[in-house]
Amino acid sequence: MQRLFRHWLVILFWLSISFVIVRISNVVAAEKSETPIIVDFASGTVRGVKVRGLITDIEQAIGVSRIKKKIEYLEGEPSVVYVILFGNHKIYSHWNAFSYTDPIFKTKEGLGVGSKVADFNRFYGKGRIAESEGPGVAIYYRISDKQFCLETDHIIGEKRTIEAYSNSKVKEIWVW
Repeated sequence: MQRLFRHWLVILFWLSISFVIVRISNVVAAEKSETPIIVDFASGTVRGVKVRGLITDIEQAIGVSRIKKKIEYLEGEPSVVYVILFGNHKIYSHWNAFSYTDPIFKTKEGLGVGSKVADFNRFYGKGRIAESEGPGVAIYYRISDKQFCLETDHIIGEKRTIEAYSNSKVKEIWVW
């Protein structure tokens, strides 16, 4: 009888552990499968909200409580940046552009932070490589009269061609 009782305790213990694992894996899966927030480079919109423009217009569209004012330093000079919240996800509205590093923000083609440069080249044509203000490389693209920029890591020892960076992953995106 004692042996049977111990056997049931072991079964209950393993069932409890497996229940906890299933619950945790569902939570993690839900976080990873969040619906992308669509960014349109040409119109300067995020989830249909025009974020390339006046901050007062953005406040009217999404509410003042979802916008925080901060100071950033560009080339050593203070500059105002607004952090625009889409749930827990952030877009940074600078004086002349907006930027983001969160992979939840995607184009309608599914491109964003974490995508390869080659994927952007396929949809937007070959980008133009330029020096970045940080340690990486900036790759610029034009869409009619607008432009956006991908930031990726610098490849040491490589020629600075778009082909050399085609497999590089995007770390940050700027939209003008």
